[in-house]
Amino acid sequence: MFITSYYLFKDYKRNENLADETVSFVRKLRDSDLKRSNVILDMKKKELVKCRSFNLYGKIVNNGDTDVTYQRILDYFHAQHPQEVGSLITLMESNPNNA
Repeated sequence: MFITSYYLFKDYKRNENLADETVSFVRKLRDSDLKRSNVILDMKKKELVKCRSFNLYGKIVNNGDTDVTYQRILDYFHAQHPQEVGSLITLMESNPNNA
């Protein structure tokens, strides 16, 4: 099971920095997920698969940055979507082979 996130930009013609963050829970990664996602977390392996230009608490972070870890990104998503991510964490802990 994976958590993916990417941004949808609005009002691009007006050159405004408006973006919606889209977060998804997927069982299998597709090529499109690997290309389009800014963040991919592997919930089964508990690892950060990808982090590219992600807005983490107001700071743009990327793979390799010292403050970018699986747990920190997971905590961010859990804070933003407590019910959904909490349910996923509970599911993964109760049945780790579910993914």
